[in-house]
Amino acid sequence: MSEQPENPNPFNLTEREREVLAGVCDGLANKDISAKLRTPEHVVKRTVSSIFDKTGTSTRLELIYRVETNPFNLTERELEVAHWICEGLPNRDIAEKLGTTTEDVVQNAILSIFDKTGVSNRLELVQLFKPELFKSRE
Repeated sequence: MSEQPENPNPFNLTEREREVLAGVCDGLANKDISAKLRTPEHVVKRTVSSIFDKTGTSTRLELIYRVETNPFNLTERELEVAHWICEGLPNRDIAEKLGTTTEDVVQNAILSIFDKTGVSNRLELVQLFKPELFKSRE
């Protein structure tokens, strides 16, 4: 079985922004993040604002939800295509589910999904999104 790909940093966060984001996801307040990272609180506040801008969010709760439920920053269409891939549907059937007459739409979405997630085929995508299917049964 291939190793799962690392998140390719889809929001283009800097190293400092990722450190601050980790604090936000841990439920820390700005002053606690500031103390942990040994950086002024106003810098943390400005960094949180930058993270909001890059992720298209406006609250900490929305940010945490966005990062934890869609860490690859897939569009709604891409999430839907990924779901149908994980259900084992071929492109033709996915196109039908999406209400489109062309498989090109599906193929373009798949290429974008592969690019954003770092996988190179459907099996790797299923392994990434449904790892429980690949755990050994003992």
